[in-house]
Amino acid sequence: MNQHVKHSVKRAAIGDIGINFIALPEFFDIPIQMMRRQNVIADFLLGTLRQNHTVPQYLLFRLNGQRHISNLMENMIASMAGESENEDVINQYSMGLVFLYLLNHMDKLAHNSSQNYEDVVIQATLKYIDTQYRTAVLSHIAEDFNQSLSSVSRLIKKNTGYTFVELLMRKRFQKALMFLVETELPVEKIAANIGYENQSYFYRQFKARYGMTPSQYRQEHKHDAQIRI
Repeated sequence: MNQHVKHSVKRAAIGDIGINFIALPEFFDIPIQMMRRQNVIADFLLGTLRQNHTVPQYLLFRLNGQRHISNLMENMIASMAGESENEDVINQYSMGLVFLYLLNHMDKLAHNSSQNYEDVVIQATLKYIDTQYRTAVLSHIAEDFNQSLSSVSRLIKKNTGYTFVELLMRKRFQKALMFLVETELPVEKIAANIGYENQSYFYRQFKARYGMTPSQYRQEHKHDAQIRI
């Protein structure tokens, strides 16, 4: 039996098979390294291993007909009875392959303990914009969820009422107002800080949104205790 992982198999009355793996944390070192970047599965694993209870406790993928994944799982189960010193590493890489295949089927993520797939995408998008507003691009979200730009764009619009660009602009201008009211930074520096290298574009968008220039807004609201968006 492998030193890092054990399993049990249960057969349901309808013919489905449930497999329960009990693994030591170090078993997931290689699978996490294989994914190489932050994504829903890596976040779930790291949160679980750290016992972060704000992270969902399960992910449910509906993968009918995905034989490459079931074959990998069957191979792992068969190998766990082996005595070869290499079986543990083989299973770690096999699990990593399972996770990589799952990343290619994020649209099949039906539920986790508190969210469905669309909720996961929206929360990831909002968090990404909130922390990376200066350089955020839609292609980052599309790559993380292995979806086309058009698919993830429609999903964001459907669930928020805004396009990705609109959400990004709202966040950027929220930050711009904060800088204008709470700092003495030059307007040009503020524009660059929120991701606008084209200062003329920033000025035009700001005036269209607020009916005044950034300097006029700063003068009018410099004593405001609260920023109004």
